[in-house]
Amino acid sequence: MNQKILFIISLILASITTILFYLYMDGEKKKEAQLQNVNIVVAAREIPPKTLITQEMVTMKEINRTFLHPKMMRNIQDVVGKYARTAIIQDEPIMSSRLIDPNEVTDHFAYTISEGYRAITLSYNPVMGLAGLVQPGDRVDVVGTYVISNPKEGEPSAKSKIFIQDVQVLSVGTTFFPVEEGGERKQEEVKLETITLEVKPVEAEILTLAEEQGSIRLLLRPVNSQERVNTNGVTSLELLK
Repeated sequence: MNQKILFIISLILASITTILFYLYMDGEKKKEAQLQNVNIVVAAREIPPKTLITQEMVTMKEINRTFLHPKMMRNIQDVVGKYARTAIIQDEPIMSSRLIDPNEVTDHFAYTISEGYRAITLSYNPVMGLAGLVQPGDRVDVVGTYVISNPKEGEPSAKSKIFIQDVQVLSVGTTFFPVEEGGERKQEEVKLETITLEVKPVEAEILTLAEEQGSIRLLLRPVNSQERVNTNGVTSLELLK
């Protein structure tokens, strides 16, 4: 009788030991699995290309370390404030190669334009461009000269006036265009000097009309100057008085 009881007790203890060992191993596997998992940044919704990424557009997701790519972003703060280089679909891991830092943009001009503004490129000569003294980042005023009708005097009169003030120069450059004659390209090229300004949409309309109907010149502003002047302009008839 005692032997049977001891046998039953041994079976019970063996079963308990087996269960405890199983639970222990299962817990170790879960811990190991947790150690192998990492958090990455994924898109919370579809992000169109050239979109400034905000906090609401991204979220964190846990994946197994074996699926981790070196370019996967693992910190939301490293993603927010950057632009999407291409479209990113919902739940897609955010890769560093798919992001553009606005402070380091050198290959795409559109990222340098401020919100609410447009870039407009004008052709210019050394006189208009202050003999090359105007550089990207400078701020300028624009003077336009055009011919107006003067009913009182009975003849047209030229007028110059500052019509746009305190606009930023985005770029100054030279473009060469090949000359073609009779379907054949010649060796010489036509040199075109250009300057690109950052203006409001209504200022772009004014600049376009002024360049088409007359001529324009740039006035270089002092650094950090916020002064704005209000002039009536001057006509050729007033110069003779």
